[in-house]
Amino acid sequence: MPNCPICKASSTVDPPTGDALNWHCPQCGSYRLAGTAESILREKPIAQFGAVSGWIRQQNALGIIPTISDVDMLRRLTKPPFRERAERYLLAVVAKASQFNAPLTPAGPDLTGASYSEDEGDVSVIRQYLVDEELIVQRQGGEWRITAKGFITADDLRARRAASSQAFVAMWFHEDLESAYSDGISAA
Repeated sequence: MPNCPICKASSTVDPPTGDALNWHCPQCGSYRLAGTAESILREKPIAQFGAVSGWIRQQNALGIIPTISDVDMLRRLTKPPFRERAERYLLAVVAKASQFNAPLTPAGPDLTGASYSEDEGDVSVIRQYLVDEELIVQRQGGEWRITAKGFITADDLRARRAASSQAFVAMWFHEDLESAYSDGISAA
């Protein structure tokens, strides 16, 4: 299996269509990557790739498979504040819960990506914060569960985010900024 050009995880790639490949990475999610962008990433990888993995996962959650041709745009992405990263982790684990009392798998590349993390070390700090906030719990025997407070918090977060789905954009519309709008602002 080929390695994701962003996070280096073993991934799958669809047969080529045009100049872009469709990548399906367990950490980053699904994205299209132009051939020139791929060679740039292979030559000079992104150091803080968790920001990119999180951004792609966020796009996927909105039903968007982003097409990436501007590597400089990827390099400018930053990680959100810690609390937002913890909230995104919580929303991701709640989305995977089949029932309220279902055990939760607290680690995995999808959760690493959703929380804008590079590795399990970052995720363990986020998980400890959620334990301290009593949103998830580890029971005797090592089984993890989402608490009732965790489900309620996730409901509140989803409602708050749904209520803020519009934005106002004030910018100079010029061809030099077209990719900033189409690849960044509009997609977000």
